[in-house]
Amino acid sequence: MQTKGIYINGVVPGTIWNPPIPASLPSDHVANWGAKTAMKREGQPYEIAPAYE
Repeated sequence: MQTKGIYINGVVPGTIWNPPIPASLPSDHVANWGAKTAMKREGQPYEIAPAYE
């Protein structure tokens, strides 16, 4: 996408599950991780991987 000479190339997937989550958050946060999203769950890496290819 080009706007006034500025190129934009970005992906903002939102709440995605990854291994550091359980290591960096308290267990009560991990249990509810992603509950406030539109899908009511966290996204999985395989769901967004095609956007990065």
